[in-house]
Amino acid sequence: MITRLLFILFFINLTCRAQLLIPGNSGNSDNSFSFNADEIKKRKIKTIIFEIVDKQDFKIVEDKDLSKHYEFDAEGRLKRSYYTVIKKIIQKEFHTAPVYRRGRLVGGGGTYSKNVYEFDTLSTNYFYDDKGNLMGKRFNDGTFYNATYYKYDSVGHVISLLSCKETNANADKSVFTLGMQQINFEEKYKYIYSSPKQYKQQYLNDENRVFKEVIVTFNATKKPIQYNESYVATWINQITDFTYNHHDFLIEKKYTSNASDKIELKETYEYDANNLLNTEKHYKNSVLQTETGYVNDADTKIPNSFVTRDYINKTMQIVRVIYGY
Repeated sequence: MITRLLFILFFINLTCRAQLLIPGNSGNSDNSFSFNADEIKKRKIKTIIFEIVDKQDFKIVEDKDLSKHYEFDAEGRLKRSYYTVIKKIIQKEFHTAPVYRRGRLVGGGGTYSKNVYEFDTLSTNYFYDDKGNLMGKRFNDGTFYNATYYKYDSVGHVISLLSCKETNANADKSVFTLGMQQINFEEKYKYIYSSPKQYKQQYLNDENRVFKEVIVTFNATKKPIQYNESYVATWINQITDFTYNHHDFLIEKKYTSNASDKIELKETYEYDANNLLNTEKHYKNSVLQTETGYVNDADTKIPNSFVTRDYINKTMQIVRVIYGY
């Protein structure tokens, strides 16, 4: 998971600048999208809301009041995100009154059952240093806070990651005052540069011994074309390959691993005539899992909705995108 997170932090800065929503961050626990800070800043977007509706095959559309919210600072960087999840489903019985017209009973009363949802809100706050690097984020599940802190070298590579469990000592939950802090784990990283298009990232344990190595290879425009990850003490090897079209837009991302049964995960991306993301597909061992279609506004050239079809679970998720300025 930590390897995925570091890949995401690096990949955000190298992805196509024309896109507003940058998908492809599977493995990111608090957000399935990245956002193009340059585009957010240029368009002066302050908030983005995803209103989510789910539909199961052969059933009517069900609106469960689920949503995801994203807030941005003046530089277009994500400063806070929060989303709702269903905590409990309660089936309640409702009664309808008899209907009378001109003193005559025309419709008898009755009862019906309906699902009532109880929600939790999960939120994450993001913090940046003077150079614009993400130096920390704090996730709150309603009780405890899980914080992750980053340190960088002179070229912007993460050299350490510290994960902590924290509590808020402030009675006003909108203001965070650090109370208890318990360290979950810490990782440190070293970088060895073999050429302008390749370096090796080493992962160090508590004894400063290397337990994992990742070879990162770039193309001529400094976009990653491969992550080759291996564990020093075992035979486990994991590879992520990236393929781009003639516009240097990502068209395929493929992950292979021999950690257990051999697995291949593949994502493909197609673009419309305006070079905006149009279709996204996810495969597992060559079997199509999900497909997402994006609807881009003809005038603003930004997505106003997208629909994801889950072929395995036979469901569909419809998302309306709302922008605040």
